[in-house]
Amino acid sequence: MPKTYLRYSAGPAIGLVFSSGISFDKNNELAICGSLESINIWNIRRGELVSVLKDGNESKSEITEISVSSDGINVAAGYKDGSIKIFDMKEKNCKMTFNGHRNAISCLRFNSSGSLLISGSRDTDIVVWDIVGECGLYRLKGHRDMVTEVFLLEKSNRLISSSKDSLVKLWDLDTQHCIATIVGHRNEVWAFDVSPDERRLVTGTSDDSLRFWSLDESEFPKIPFGQNATGTYADEEKDANQTQNDGEKVYAKFIGVVKRQSKERVERIRFHKGGKIFAVQTNDTKLEVFNVHEASQIKFKAKRQKQRKNKKNQKKTKESDEMEEEAEEHSDEKKESKVKASLEFSFQQTITSSFKIKSFSFSSLNHGIIMGLANNKVEVFSLKKQNGSEEKNESHTHELISSLELGGHRSDVRDVALSGDDSMLLTTSSNGIKVWNVDSQKCVRTIKSGYGLCGVFVPGNKHVIIGTKAGQLEVYDLTSSTCIQIIDAHKAAIWSMDVKGDKSGIVTGSEDKDIKFWEFELVVDSDSGTKRLALVLTRTLKMSDEVMNVRFSLDQKFVAVSLLDNTVKIFYEDNLKFFLSLYGHKLPVMSMDFSSDSTLIVTASADKNIKIWGTDFGDCHKSIFAHDDSITGVRFVQKTHYFFSCSKDKTIKYWDADTFDHIQTLNTHHAAVLSLAIPKNGNFIVSGSSDRSIRIFFRTDQQLFLEEEREKEMEALFETEELRERREEEEGVESGPATKKTMETIKSGERLIEAILLANQETKKMEEYKEELQDAESEEKEAKKRKLSGDDDDMMDFEGGEKVSDDEELKKPLVAAPMVDPFLMGLSPSDYLLKQLKMVKMSELEESLRVLPFAVALEFLKYLEKWVAQGASIELVCRCLFYIIQLYHNQIRTHPSAINVIDSLKFNVHRRLQEVKDIIGTNRAALQFHKRKITSTTTHNFFADQFEKLQEKKATQEKGVAFFRS
Repeated sequence: MPKTYLRYSAGPAIGLVFSSGISFDKNNELAICGSLESINIWNIRRGELVSVLKDGNESKSEITEISVSSDGINVAAGYKDGSIKIFDMKEKNCKMTFNGHRNAISCLRFNSSGSLLISGSRDTDIVVWDIVGECGLYRLKGHRDMVTEVFLLEKSNRLISSSKDSLVKLWDLDTQHCIATIVGHRNEVWAFDVSPDERRLVTGTSDDSLRFWSLDESEFPKIPFGQNATGTYADEEKDANQTQNDGEKVYAKFIGVVKRQSKERVERIRFHKGGKIFAVQTNDTKLEVFNVHEASQIKFKAKRQKQRKNKKNQKKTKESDEMEEEAEEHSDEKKESKVKASLEFSFQQTITSSFKIKSFSFSSLNHGIIMGLANNKVEVFSLKKQNGSEEKNESHTHELISSLELGGHRSDVRDVALSGDDSMLLTTSSNGIKVWNVDSQKCVRTIKSGYGLCGVFVPGNKHVIIGTKAGQLEVYDLTSSTCIQIIDAHKAAIWSMDVKGDKSGIVTGSEDKDIKFWEFELVVDSDSGTKRLALVLTRTLKMSDEVMNVRFSLDQKFVAVSLLDNTVKIFYEDNLKFFLSLYGHKLPVMSMDFSSDSTLIVTASADKNIKIWGTDFGDCHKSIFAHDDSITGVRFVQKTHYFFSCSKDKTIKYWDADTFDHIQTLNTHHAAVLSLAIPKNGNFIVSGSSDRSIRIFFRTDQQLFLEEEREKEMEALFETEELRERREEEEGVESGPATKKTMETIKSGERLIEAILLANQETKKMEEYKEELQDAESEEKEAKKRKLSGDDDDMMDFEGGEKVSDDEELKKPLVAAPMVDPFLMGLSPSDYLLKQLKMVKMSELEESLRVLPFAVALEFLKYLEKWVAQGASIELVCRCLFYIIQLYHNQIRTHPSAINVIDSLKFNVHRRLQEVKDIIGTNRAALQFHKRKITSTTTHNFFADQFEKLQEKKATQEKGVAFFRS
């Protein structure tokens, strides 16, 4: 019988605040943050994690961008593998999944109603998704590099997109073609945005200028020159003198440049919903806020500029004044468009965050700004306006009103350690330590410290000790969250630390080539007079090279030391006499561990190999090429010979040291896994990573067979290779299908083929049965006629029938009915096929239908004809019908049997669709009737409460109140 193991499954990921993509919720009380593969929702005021949005299929890809619909119901998350998931904020689940891109999602935008979603990707494509229909509408192709931003102009049904290819394209969504291209940029266009009234377009590149364009065609006659949407950008003076082609329609005109304060490239531009300000995020800690002036302010500024010019010319003669005034009027008319951007937009202030900004978003109710930082932190600012002139920058201020930082580390999680009772978890990083409750996965202590490279709990679980990069040992009291002792233990970084088996002390190994043994003692504190824990140095062992790792055996017999010279030396713990030296690794051993019976020691090296040694003679039992990168940690499960290893290749692997088998791979981390910790019972494992997450993997009751695991790995490899075979794209085509082939679509198509074949088989079987039954009935009638014409003693015939004797056996069926296939589940073949069709996800329907061969598609058309005639699921059936006809149009035209089916569908489809249209019209009329009836019978207007809320929002924006309600 094959050996079985218990499977470990991924549990919660703790310590994550933000990784990419951030936004407010509808009420501006919650922060929606992309956190690796999940979305964390935080209460900003309380700083608590409210809920986590995560796909039940455990997506292993990292979120790169998020977008929230205007109604706050849907949250779209774009992933690194090109998939898009739509989450419901009310139900807290994943509603649908879209697969259309081949690379990471770079930008996402909902339209105002939330019915459409526009996505841009690193694969240079733009896809328009229908949220209501749960499908992709079309793909727009034309950019030659990563798409950096998209925006839907709803008034004209056009789409604007920018790319790293330095182009800004304008697309007509009715024809799905690019109708204009703005080439007025010398560098990559990293971001743009359109004002809420869709009149102004602002673009940002890697230089220090913001370029502004007019999208209002009514303004174009007032702009005698400027950069249009198809010109070639050279410089501002050349643009000013450029003449437009009268026969060429212009969709955008260049109106000027405004200088930025920061020299770093632009990352994101966003207008506030009110349209009075917009903010520019740069590739550093700066967020620049700009004012959008109203028409009265623009006239006032223009008038002041003219007055300043007149003052300069007061000393000149009248004749020269008249000549200059005429020239100035003429030049002012020419430069009107050039200076228009500087009059309409002005710099307001710069908001500086505590770390590099990765994403930001405006609040919809007031001038609040939320920022997601690159160090796993979120900051919320409130913009305030002081009394004074709005033209002065000092009249505007900002205030940091909230920050989310206690929920995780600011840098890599360097080490994890469990308490003696496995109820608490210690994690170390560059600027502090955190203590977590394992059961609730919540942080219970946060203490500032040195750069902690390693740490342990002191027996009793009331104190922790960490070894720092500066060579110090820091002892912390968890009850008071204070440091009670700092020891200059080593002259260089302390890379490793371990507790003795009898819990009486610790050992430390450092880069200064020393191994030091410390004992726990209680000493009297000179300040308080009470006893406290202290470390006392007892022994020092000098080594020939830098110490990378040190480890005690559980029976206190051995202490093992790994050195920078790639060797592992084992000493007796009591007298520190040399026992064994383990050679074989090509690079230093980064981690090692003894088995609980001290018969085995496993070493993990930067050479990607794991070696299993016997402690009796130091013989190497097995050398395993375990990971694709340096191995950072290895730990045995107590009372077994199973062990886990972690690596910089982002994986954790489960091994059997007796059979040398690879049992399982856990690959949920998104960066190098730096440390491991396993409790005494082995019910779970804890890992810390460079992605700042701490993950817990629980042991389940599900049995694991090695052969099945290897088969799954081979299938996954085969599927990956199969999906690399992309469909050949037609050159020069600007639009195409929105979806792409995935393993889910292939499997759905195969299940649909099986259902069609099964339905055909059962239908054919029933037809054969009916034919046989008819033949049997006709034969029986002929036999009766022969009997009526002859003599029979046992039977008396009458004109209307016959009389049968009492002793005759009961009459048997003429033909035995065929056995019904159990897969039909008691349904008819047609109903069974329709049920299978409904099980296909709407977002995967078209790609699943592409799997059908033409012969099977013809059979499928016959069922579609039947369903249309019955009026069953008209919307789904018509969608399948139209796509099949579009896909196999040429073959259907030349196939005689298909033409007959199409002729039948031609009449029924129009009739059924008209019925659905009539039902929708009737329902809309009924809703309008009820609305008028309610309005006429009540004293207040329909939706009056919503109108009052809208007025409150406007009042809040005008007053510029603080971000949070008092």
